Amino acid sequence: MKSEEGSTKFFIPHSSFFISFPIFAESTTSLMQNLNFYISLGDFAKNWKGEPGTFTIHLQDLCIRAAERGDTIYGLKLLKEAFQLYESHVDVKPGKRKASIPFFRDNQARLIGPEMGLFVQSLYEKQDIVPDYVAKSTEPWLRITLDYAQLADYCLSNDLYLIRCKYNRDKNIQVLAERVAMEYDNIYYTKNEVGFKPESRFFSILYNAILEMENPRYATKNPEWRLIILLPPEEAEYKYENGKLQSYLELDLPTTSILDIQLLPDIHTQIGNYTNLVGLLKKMGVKAEEVVKEMKEEE
Repeated sequence: MKSEEGSTKFFIPHSSFFISFPIFAESTTSLMQNLNFYISLGDFAKNWKGEPGTFTIHLQDLCIRAAERGDTIYGLKLLKEAFQLYESHVDVKPGKRKASIPFFRDNQARLIGPEMGLFVQSLYEKQDIVPDYVAKSTEPWLRITLDYAQLADYCLSNDLYLIRCKYNRDKNIQVLAERVAMEYDNIYYTKNEVGFKPESRFFSILYNAILEMENPRYATKNPEWRLIILLPPEEAEYKYENGKLQSYLELDLPTTSILDIQLLPDIHTQIGNYTNLVGLLKKMGVKAEEVVKEMKEEE
């Protein structure tokens, strides 16, 4: 197949569309703890579908979000280093090396291989460290603490992934290099063409690198967990907002998983928002006095 000028052709066998995305190897049993996530007050109210007992969050595509922010996905940097490490050990000739394989389609924030959106909600272990995007915002936000056990059960029942990011750089590169060694001969790569053998599991490696592996500098700051859904783009939801066409995925969670809610940055400067939040929670079937931080402290 001839390559179009300035673009790369991808040859993906039909069987490669069945992605092996294993249960993550790192045990989380000893890491069980309640998890915190952040949502703007506006989105919390707007997303609710009027059904008591549930609240709705919108998961964003991790790759598109990174592209819009101009961020480099850390796990992909490690995967490229893993290719280079393997190639240096087996002395692959320069013209045969595959470390420069493109991970994305031309002009898209979409990975090579099966067209799949990586929809993610970030959650954090620590309550007292607010993410920068929340701290710098002029909008009111909510910090919602979820019960880990209930969330994990919900994920298992609904085929969702809940993982804790891995921050050990050297270990991550070594793991990736070992997997690259097993996959290397299943990948065909030239300047204009990329192909994969039917037995290739390269896409599993690619997804694990992106979704699991993060920069070590964030490890002590506030370790991140990720709630993940993999979905073809045609099954996502779309909206046009703030000058951008955005893809997202709706996820309804049980209100019984909520342990704590705090309005940020300060309820004393937004009495109206606080009062209406209490009312909205009651309408959602939530006992506000049991979950709203300030109301619990008053008892």
